[in-house]
Amino acid sequence: MSSFLLPSSAPWAPPTAAARPCWLALATVAILVTSAVPRPASAAGAALSAPRPVGSVQDDGGLLGRGPVLATLRDRVIGAATRAGLPIAIVLVGTAGSSRQIDPASLEQTARTRFAEQGLADGADDAVLLLVAPRAAQSVLETGKGEAGIVPEIDARRITADLRRALRPRLSATALAGALAKTVDQIADSALETRERRRPLSAPPPDERAEASAPSSRHEGPRAPVGTRKEEAKSPPRRSLVPGAYALAIFVMLGLALRQRRRSNSRESNQATRRS
Repeated sequence: MSSFLLPSSAPWAPPTAAARPCWLALATVAILVTSAVPRPASAAGAALSAPRPVGSVQDDGGLLGRGPVLATLRDRVIGAATRAGLPIAIVLVGTAGSSRQIDPASLEQTARTRFAEQGLADGADDAVLLLVAPRAAQSVLETGKGEAGIVPEIDARRITADLRRALRPRLSATALAGALAKTVDQIADSALETRERRRPLSAPPPDERAEASAPSSRHEGPRAPVGTRKEEAKSPPRRSLVPGAYALAIFVMLGLALRQRRRSNSRESNQATRRS
């Protein structure tokens, strides 16, 4: 490299032809090193690649406390969501001292709002949110798709009805967590059954399709009636008339030829007699 490094006092000159390969090698190494340096991902890319929540429990009023009861319920929800293959979220509203009734329409609107806030409405995948007001003994099951949700309407009504019967007054945190865990298992079971019903029927193997489409070797055509088959067996074999027709045609042609020859001979003899 000393061949093309110039002193600081010398004026700059373009590199010679012999030094150009070295400059190209240095530029290639710099480009490779720059491209190998990891770049921080943007906030938008990180938000798009963030996975959807699998299972979550949000207790607004602290009805379950912050101890092992809440942790155990959260593990149960995560297990049910993993088994069902879809996100499941539980949201508890109300406080321990509130027991007033809540308007069902308002509760349903709150469920739709929380469904979107939890990130469950993103994409076309299935998800379930269970909104529960324990002190008012009310609950709503939200799938984000109405009647086309992964939990059918008839199952949703049955699940929420069972949960409302379990929400007795002055229910302890442990009993409440047990009722919610049972409800989450019912949601997972309903989702699995619905997915199984929606699964398209699998096509038969290629061998079975070929056997079904191919005609049987024993029944290649329509079968004749029994009486017809017996008559065919008793009747003598029919002989072809073609050889006889050929023989008759030959005899006719020979007869016509002999007749024509006789006529010609008789004409010649008559002419000879007249000349004499």
